[in-house]
Amino acid sequence: NYTLSMKDFLRVLFCCVFCFLLHNSLFSQGRVEITDDFKEQELYDHLSYSSENSIELKQLSNIKFKPVVKGFDYQEVFQDTSWFKFEVVNLTEHIKDLTFTIGNVHFENFSLFKKTEEGILTVFELTKQKGDKRKSFYLEPKESSVFYLKVLHKNTNFHFTPKLTDTFFYQEKLNSVNFLSVSFYGGLIFIFIFSIILSAYFREKYLLAYALYVLFYGAFLSVYEGFFEFIFFQNNRELSGILTITFIFLSYIFNLIFLTSFLNTKRHFPILYLISRFLLFMLSILTIINFIPHVNDVLNNVIMLP
Repeated sequence: NYTLSMKDFLRVLFCCVFCFLLHNSLFSQGRVEITDDFKEQELYDHLSYSSENSIELKQLSNIKFKPVVKGFDYQEVFQDTSWFKFEVVNLTEHIKDLTFTIGNVHFENFSLFKKTEEGILTVFELTKQKGDKRKSFYLEPKESSVFYLKVLHKNTNFHFTPKLTDTFFYQEKLNSVNFLSVSFYGGLIFIFIFSIILSAYFREKYLLAYALYVLFYGAFLSVYEGFFEFIFFQNNRELSGILTITFIFLSYIFNLIFLTSFLNTKRHFPILYLISRFLLFMLSILTIINFIPHVNDVLNNVIMLP
C-alpha cells in the first residue's frame, strides 16, 4: 500500500490552493451580497456575459452566460448590443433600496431585467434622451434575485463601471460630487476670464492661447461627462460625438500655441518649433475632417478612453 508522505501531501495541498487562487483571480466572484453596512459595490467582478446579440426575454433563462475573465476586452467581443447577468442577495431583515448606475453617459440605451417565478420582468429602461444614467429598485428581506442587463452601445466605445449603491449613501455621495463639479468648472471659468483680461492688458498672444485652451478643455470635459449635452442637445447623439473630438483637438491646438509662444521656441528651439508647426497643421486637418460622421466614428474609437 502506498502511504502519502508529508512532502506529497504538501504538494497536493499547494496545487489545490494554487488552482483555487487562479480561478478566483481569473473569473467572476459570484453573487453580490447586501448586508446591513452595505454602501457600494462595483459589478465588474460579478458579471457573466453572452455573446449573442439578439435575445428575446423569454429565452434569457435558457441562454448560457460565461464568466467575465479579468482583462476581458468588451470592445473586441461585442458589436452593438451586449447582455450581462449577475445575482444579488439581500442578507438583511429589512427592505434594501438600491441605486444602479451604468458608468457611461454615452450609451444609447440600457435595460435591467429580473428573473421571477412569473418570468422575466423589466425593472427599468433608460435611454440616451433621458440623460440620467441611474435608477433605483429594492430587494425584499432575504431575497435572492438574478438580474439581466442589456446595453445598446452603437458608435460608442464600450467602457463602463456598473455599480450597485445604497440609495441613501448615493444621495450623500451625489451631493459631494455636485459640489466638486461646480467648484471645478467654476475654477475653469475664473481662469478663462482672468486670462482673457491679462491678454487684453498685456497684449500677449500666449495668454489668449492659454485662455482658449482652458475654455475648450473644459468644454471637452463637460461633453464627455454628459453635462453639456444634457443641457443643450439631449436628442443628438452624432453632434455629441463630433463636439467631443472637436473640443479635445482645439484644446491640443491652443495648448501647443501657448507653449510655443511662451517658450519662444522659434528663437530658442527651432527644431521643436518646426515639429510644433507640423503638429498644428495635422491637428487642424483632423479637426476639420472630424465633422464627417464616418471619420468621427473612427476618431472616437481611436482617441477616446478604451
